[in-house]
Amino acid sequence: MHGPAATATPRTMLADLTPAGVLDLAETCVRAVAKVTGITLDYSHETLPVLDHYVRTLAKSERAEVNELVAATVGAYFGEVVRRHLGDWLWRSEDGAYMGWRLEFSKCIMQFNPIGVAVEALTAGDADGWAAHLELRSEDEPHVARAIDRGGLV
Repeated sequence: MHGPAATATPRTMLADLTPAGVLDLAETCVRAVAKVTGITLDYSHETLPVLDHYVRTLAKSERAEVNELVAATVGAYFGEVVRRHLGDWLWRSEDGAYMGWRLEFSKCIMQFNPIGVAVEALTAGDADGWAAHLELRSEDEPHVARAIDRGGLV
């Protein structure tokens, strides 16, 4: 096979499934982390410790506008890692309404807000209303447990 399809990376092929606003924020995170750490994130789960280090270095900021921007970019990147690694997740997002963003698993009712996870990481505490934790129906719990057993943790 020759041409662009032969050289397409999983990153570019999977990015086609991501809303433009989410991808823009995630790519902003990639650039910011590279500038601070010298390491380019590649959407693999192996890069999450680098992202965690980046968040810890910025978590000391008391400027709300910095935390808001960092949470949006870090959350978008983290969400993309989850979506790309586990598959079958869909973004539900509206421009600028980050508190309402969700990644939803299509085979069962399970969702979380990756930006909420970033808010909690930056503030080192619970972020009420951000839906940062996985939410699912009790009848779906065994299915999720089996999927985690098969796919491993991110």
